[in-house]
Amino acid sequence: MALLIVIVVLMTTNILNVVVTAAVVGGMILLLTIRDADGRSVLSRNANRLAWRRRRAAERMCTAPARWGVQSGARTSSPAWRPSPGSPSTRTPTPVRDNLQPQREDVVDRDRDGAVIEELQAQAGTAARRAVAAALDQLEDAEPEDEPTLYFGSVDEFFRDYLRPNYRRRVDGSNTLWARDCWNYAEAVARLDALRRAWEHLRPDPATGMSVWFRDHAEHHMAVLLSPSGPFAGIGTGKNREHTNEKGQPLPYVKPPEGLFPRGALS
Repeated sequence: MALLIVIVVLMTTNILNVVVTAAVVGGMILLLTIRDADGRSVLSRNANRLAWRRRRAAERMCTAPARWGVQSGARTSSPAWRPSPGSPSTRTPTPVRDNLQPQREDVVDRDRDGAVIEELQAQAGTAARRAVAAALDQLEDAEPEDEPTLYFGSVDEFFRDYLRPNYRRRVDGSNTLWARDCWNYAEAVARLDALRRAWEHLRPDPATGMSVWFRDHAEHHMAVLLSPSGPFAGIGTGKNREHTNEKGQPLPYVKPPEGLFPRGALS
């Protein structure tokens, strides 16, 4: 040991360094030589105590979530327990408490959101059932609609009493054609029935109903019926010019057989 001191003294260049070095070396020698009742050196005992304190602090940090009742992914050897209020053990370290707070808030938010969604779904279901019940009640209380009231009961009546006297055209048997027995021609009957249905539909309109009927319906169908290429093509003038008329006269007409056009509703 004396040799070690001599070597240290020779390596220093001033008296202060010699004194400091001597003090440090002397202290180290003192700590190594002093022992407790168990025969352990003071230096090793202090190191062991410091290591034990660090292990205890780490164990407390790990077991803190279980003490607060929060599920932890890692298993701990210490059983979960709940300290009494006000005891020193209830003081969770600040970092752990800060980490646990968001977890508790997330659980509360999820529970609250689920309850709100269930309540909204229940309200929507109740409203839907009430709306369906109200609609069914209205259908049951609604009175059946009456059949449309027709002014003319058949195609023949419509042609004879309205179209023939109000739509007069010169029929010469060559440029314009018409058959007095028009009810014998299927296309003619279909077009005349279409005119009747449109007239019955537009008749309630007191403003432009008849104007629309003449423009969009009568002019279109009658132009086809009177055309030389229409359903009466090739009929000519007929015997004794029975299929012709003079200017200003109604269209040629002969009454159909009884019961051919019975009165009936639009269908």
